[in-house]
Amino acid sequence: MSDVWLPHVLYEIEAAFGQAVMLAFAAEFGGGKISIPARPAPEHRIAQAFGLPLLEWLVERWGGTALLVPLGPQSSHGKLVRETRRLLQAGEDAATIRRLVGCHQRTIHRHRAALRDDEARMQGDLFGKKTP
Repeated sequence: MSDVWLPHVLYEIEAAFGQAVMLAFAAEFGGGKISIPARPAPEHRIAQAFGLPLLEWLVERWGGTALLVPLGPQSSHGKLVRETRRLLQAGEDAATIRRLVGCHQRTIHRHRAALRDDEARMQGDLFGKKTP
């Protein structure tokens, strides 16, 4: 699952179909409206691009409506977060990341702290339990 907050629609797509499908869907339709047909059809552009199961899933929830798809991780902020975290995990220093990503050094320090918090949560407690 994504390590960043996702808008509800994209979160549900990721939970049902995986991160790769959600990212591709957001890249294709994010920031715009798409018409969800009342009944799924294999020739629909969503079925052609992502398969009939995704279109059937969308029809079940929003069939017959126009769905405004959030940018989510495709937004400029989402891209900044992903790239900053990727570079931090690759061991780059804050000054290098600042130049490559184009953000403030404090932003990098916040992301480094968030990654440490995520790792600490996954370490579990003294009894070996993982916390979400």
